[in-house]
Amino acid sequence: MSMMKKTRLAAVLLAGAGMSVAQAGVNGSGISATAELAFSNATNVSNAITAPNSLTARKNAANNVIATGSIRSSDGLAHAYAVKFSPDIDTSTGGTSMPSAVVSGKNDSANKVTLALNGVASDSSAMPKDGYLIVGLGSTANETVKYSIVMPAGQTVAADTYTVGTVAYTYTA
Repeated sequence: MSMMKKTRLAAVLLAGAGMSVAQAGVNGSGISATAELAFSNATNVSNAITAPNSLTARKNAANNVIATGSIRSSDGLAHAYAVKFSPDIDTSTGGTSMPSAVVSGKNDSANKVTLALNGVASDSSAMPKDGYLIVGLGSTANETVKYSIVMPAGQTVAADTYTVGTVAYTYTA
């Protein structure tokens, strides 16, 4: 191929490339899409458990309160809360209508105590739901909501250290 033909071919190719770029663009009618972006307040929840110093190894009465939990949010709004035992605690047994668990002794894992989450006397709205204890349904803004950890049946508890934990979430009915 001669140099002249190569030059003409290159010119035709460049012109064609320019035309294809010139023809690129938006065709047809556009289709719209929208979405609502809802930003909510971050809710920081505090959850604390307090056990009395006077627990003794013995046969305990049914529904003996052995610890009290306190939940509060820092956003200044009224909330209900869902509380459950920590994931590291055996909740597969317990046999009560309230969320329950079996906790092993720290020094001797053969030592066991069955516990349940329960509302406190001042919160008559406390109720079990899907493994959670729902508390504070009628709470007001900035209120600390309480719950109890109880022994649901008279048990003989061996001297040992039993670690119990809970997880609390805000709850919307």
